[in-house]
Amino acid sequence: LTQSKAERLIADVDLARLVGFRFLRGNLILACLLIASLVGLAIFRFDNLKLAVNRLCFLESQKWPRRVYLELEGLKIKTDNPIAGIEELGQVLPLREQEILVPRGASLSLTVRAQESDPLSPWRALPSNCLMYYRTAEGDRGTQALNRIGGPKEGWQQWSLNGAPLDRVLSDFEFTIRGDDFRTRPYRVKIVDQAVVTETNLDCRYPSYLSRQDSLSWTPRTIRWTGRAALPVGTSFTIHGTASKSLNKAYVWNPAQSKMLQGIVSEDRFEFAVDPIRDPLNLEFYFVDADNLVSDRPHRITVEPIADEAPDVLARLAGIGTAITPQALLPFEGQIHDDYRVQQTWVELTTPLRELPPAVQPTSATGELRSAIDLAELVRAGLEVTVDDGSELEIIIKAKDYFDLDGQDANVGVGDRYSLELVSAGRLLRMLEQTEVSQRRRLEQIFEEVTSIRGYLARTRKQPVGSRGAGEAEPGDEDSNGGASLASRQQAMRIVFSQRSKLQAMKAAQEIRGIADAFKNLRLQLINNRIDAEDRKQRLADLIIAPLEKTANETIATLAKTIDELEETLKQIDRGIGRESAENLTPQLVDRGLLETDLVLQEIDAILSVLVKYESQNELLEIVRALITEQETLIERTKEKRQKEAFEGLLD
Repeated sequence: LTQSKAERLIADVDLARLVGFRFLRGNLILACLLIASLVGLAIFRFDNLKLAVNRLCFLESQKWPRRVYLELEGLKIKTDNPIAGIEELGQVLPLREQEILVPRGASLSLTVRAQESDPLSPWRALPSNCLMYYRTAEGDRGTQALNRIGGPKEGWQQWSLNGAPLDRVLSDFEFTIRGDDFRTRPYRVKIVDQAVVTETNLDCRYPSYLSRQDSLSWTPRTIRWTGRAALPVGTSFTIHGTASKSLNKAYVWNPAQSKMLQGIVSEDRFEFAVDPIRDPLNLEFYFVDADNLVSDRPHRITVEPIADEAPDVLARLAGIGTAITPQALLPFEGQIHDDYRVQQTWVELTTPLRELPPAVQPTSATGELRSAIDLAELVRAGLEVTVDDGSELEIIIKAKDYFDLDGQDANVGVGDRYSLELVSAGRLLRMLEQTEVSQRRRLEQIFEEVTSIRGYLARTRKQPVGSRGAGEAEPGDEDSNGGASLASRQQAMRIVFSQRSKLQAMKAAQEIRGIADAFKNLRLQLINNRIDAEDRKQRLADLIIAPLEKTANETIATLAKTIDELEETLKQIDRGIGRESAENLTPQLVDRGLLETDLVLQEIDAILSVLVKYESQNELLEIVRALITEQETLIERTKEKRQKEAFEGLLD
């Protein structure tokens, strides 16, 4: 029944309404087109069809060809001041299993290139842009666009990146490069420390001009370099150093010669030999470590040469004035200073008639010079000299050291030049007498200055308020403060006068010592010129020099102590400390100071009396000398006249 009923109803079914033949026709057309494309791909690109089937059926893992193809040309370290001669500078950092080693803190430059279409790959196309995707070790992510460099060259277009995250890299990071449908494999940048120098030593070999004079002090030695060194000129040395990691190379740049050299390396050690230095040396060491990375900052070695200076001759003639006699003894004393040691000291003598051979003088190990030249011996040996005609003896003290670097002459130091007039004993005595007169006048002036101390001490006494001598009043004394202000001013003036008296005493002592030294020099001139005047020498020593030294060193020193006590007492009064007792002590100190001043004046006056007495004797002796000279002249003229008259009689 059911079947029959279904068969009867089928006749009434509208098949067009039940089945969507339009949809079927569309899918059929689409399927035909797909089959046609596959047939066309099989005909024209069978390799692509085969690769697609294999990849879809998991038969192969070959990558699908990309329209864009990118290559990482490499990372380079940017250098602000590149040094010529270092091969590793500017090179691409080596890629080891997708890892690139970079020195800490370096700034990098990334370069990528994209392939252009060619006959073998006509589907190739340049990317519209290139992007870097990176992730740091701290987890930070970011994207940076690369910059196109010019146009394509030889089928490749370059792209570059400078800046973050490649600027001052301090930590590891990973990055990939993407251009349209192409993405590179991830690269890892690993930060490593640069090679730094941990220790530097200089093995020094000193020049022969040092070791020959003192072999113990200048033997070869090793000195530690601490940032700067100074070595004697001519020293050669070898630089030894230790780095923080193994080294491949050690470049040495010498700016003075504009030359790049290489040192010797062994694991983490390096060395470099330096020739004898003559000029300042500045070396810059650039290291290439075991990771083939170049240190960005050089290790600088600076060495200053110490020039060998000429000896400093601080020697003089002792006890000799501006004139000498032919019998003089020329004593020398002083010090010869040199950087290292003095080899020889000599004296050059020159007369108007000839130049004498150098007279070598002995010096001590410390350079002290104490010797003498006997002019009388030279005269006895044949040296011709004339006196009282303006003839002079030139004297120069010289010294030389051991310097002979590269065959150069030793450094010669020259002392003061002396021009000594050659005179007779009588004329020298007259010159010394004139010096005595000038020193006596200086002593008279000191006598007057010491006299002023009495006035200063007298004015340190206490005076009634308002009592002033003529001319002592000052503006402002009679002011609103009344007597208190005036008393304070008077007390201040007492202190000032005590200070003035002290200064005057110190000045007098210093000048008296100078006069004593002048008379000592006069006595030494008598001795060194071998003048027979024993009484004069004794007089100078006992009656002039000794009293002058006693006055300066003892009598005036005692006066100065008294004045110091007086000044301190006046200051106590001014501060109000024990004013009454201090005021009672002041007159005693003033009186004691006046007595001591009088004692100084008496001693100076006694010395002046001796000088005046012997000055008068000298004047008498000068008159006698003049009479003797006139008598000798008269006798000579008489002899000449008699001889002339005798010859005239014979001719007649």
